[in-house]
Amino acid sequence: MLDMLHDYREATDRAKVFEDRRHPGNWYMDDGYNAPSLFSGPHAHIRALDYARVMFGEFDEIQSGVATL
Repeated sequence: MLDMLHDYREATDRAKVFEDRRHPGNWYMDDGYNAPSLFSGPHAHIRALDYARVMFGEFDEIQSGVATL
């Protein structure tokens, strides 16, 4: 199952990981197709990066304060 998911993700655009500038400490992982995944609480940044790494392998991290949902 994970191999099938990874194959699908390889065919899509790169994911983006970014912090919400209105609510510092909340991080999102957005693949451009589904609703962005929200990570909050302790280690939210690390968890968002780990999730993007597992789901996509490669991703773009947008600097804090650039994007808001």
